[in-house]
Amino acid sequence: MSQEIVDAVRALAREKGISEDKLVHALEDALLSAYKKQPGAARYARVRLDPDEGEYRVEELLLPEDLEDWEDTLATLESGRFAMWLTSGRTPSMKFKPDESGGLWVSVHDGPSSGVTVTLPLFAPPQKWVIEQRDLLAQAREAYPREVVETSPGAYEWRRARNV
Repeated sequence: MSQEIVDAVRALAREKGISEDKLVHALEDALLSAYKKQPGAARYARVRLDPDEGEYRVEELLLPEDLEDWEDTLATLESGRFAMWLTSGRTPSMKFKPDESGGLWVSVHDGPSSGVTVTLPLFAPPQKWVIEQRDLLAQAREAYPREVVETSPGAYEWRRARNV
């Protein structure tokens, strides 16, 4: 995206008397539709467009069971054992392998899309790392009901802003 797109959205909004927010949401919906046609696209995702910069990103939705699994993964890592997260096959998966020096090898495998695996060594994470991750998990759990709605059993969608 570029400044030209931002300028075009603003000009179209003025010309047609439509709010910029509505146009931005329509553009986000169009980008999401195009994204979902890509091989390996996440089933539950949304597109966020920064209307000032013209930059966009695709955000994948974590399901409640993903958050529970992250808590289990943190407990396993805290005990110094090998752990895996996001192993359902619908998203890239992660493996965490502690080594004897206190470091951690992290592998991300993009099974649903490219089949590529990337493994990186991390030096010993700070002692507070797991505590910080648990705090982030608590924040995600707190925000989840405000941001996500279960449309039917096991089906989730991002909640739309009310001013649209």
